[in-house]
Amino acid sequence: MNVAALITGIWFLLVLGVHLFMGGPAALKHRPEPADLHRLWLMKLGAFHLITVDLAVLGAGLVYLALVFPAAQSVYQGIAALCLLYALVWLSQVLRWGKTSRAVLEQGQWMLFLIAALGSFVAGQLA
Repeated sequence: MNVAALITGIWFLLVLGVHLFMGGPAALKHRPEPADLHRLWLMKLGAFHLITVDLAVLGAGLVYLALVFPAAQSVYQGIAALCLLYALVWLSQVLRWGKTSRAVLEQGQWMLFLIAALGSFVAGQLA
């Protein structure tokens, strides 16, 4: 068993729970009424649920890999690279469009992906 991969997979599943139970209602309550804005809101909601799928697949996949294929080094390294890319893209968007320096901490989802990247990297080193 690859303990680092198991912990990282559980981390993703915990983040998924927070995403669904805290972020979901927040995303749904900001439904605009004008038809023009409604279309944009639907696109944002769709993007929200794409992240839901990513979190679920990464979490369940890492738990499965940790238990069944603990030595899958290249897979863990690929997941680490993907998570690092998510973190960098998210951070760059916050830095680019955030109105204050507090936005970096308030929109801290990039840190969650950075932690997951580190966990996946460690899993690859232990494989």
